[in-house]
Order: sequence, then structure tokens, then C-alpha cells
Amino acid sequence: MLDDEYVEFAVEILVENLTKSIDFYKIIRFEVIRTYNSDDYDFATLKFANTIIMLKEDRRVNKVIDGSIIQLRFILNDDLTKFHEHVQQQNIPILKPLGDIYYGLRRFSISDPDGYELKFGMKQ
Repeated sequence: MLDDEYVEFAVEILVENLTKSIDFYKIIRFEVIRTYNSDDYDFATLKFANTIIMLKEDRRVNKVIDGSIIQLRFILNDDLTKFHEHVQQQNIPILKPLGDIYYGLRRFSISDPDGYELKFGMKQ
């Protein structure tokens, strides 16, 4: 079991609508570990494979979220092709098609509701 309080590295990203983001990530098989709501912000911790990602909708931050400058990479130990098929079946647009990269990774990428590029890969 992966305990998000003790992982060596986790990413926290700002989102405009936490509920919408959680719904999206659940569709692509992320597991919600915990949520927290307060007057200032709403927060969720999600697990995917052996990684943790934290989402935060912060009402104290008055700015437009531009996730297009951030890329998050997830390396799978399972069948990447099956996962790619699952994503396609959910009608999620593929940003970069499934293909081989020169450094020994097979990968594809999609975009989340805030524009963050999510790259999913597997060693060749």
C-alpha cells in the first residue's frame, strides 16, 4: 500500500474545479485516497500505480490555471496498450499518439481538464 504521507516525492497542482478534475482522473483509473474541504480550498490526493498526485482548488488564488506548461509523466508496469485502449474508449483526446521514443520508452499523452499534459509510458 502506498501511503501518501510518506512518499519521497509527490506533485501538487492547482485546478479550477476539483470535482471535475477528480471525475476525470477516476475515469483514467486514478484512485482517490483522501479529500479535504475548507472555506479556503478543496484538496484531493490521488494514487496511480506507484505515484501520488495532489489536486488543489484554492479559492484564495485569483488566477487562471494554465496547465499547458506542466507535463506529468507516469511509468506503468502493466500493459500500456490496454491502458491506451481504455483511455480511447473514454473518448479522451490523445495529444501524442502511442509510439516509441528514442530513449527506450513507449508512450502516449493526454490533457486533463486544466490543460496539464499527462504522459503515460512503459519501458520497451
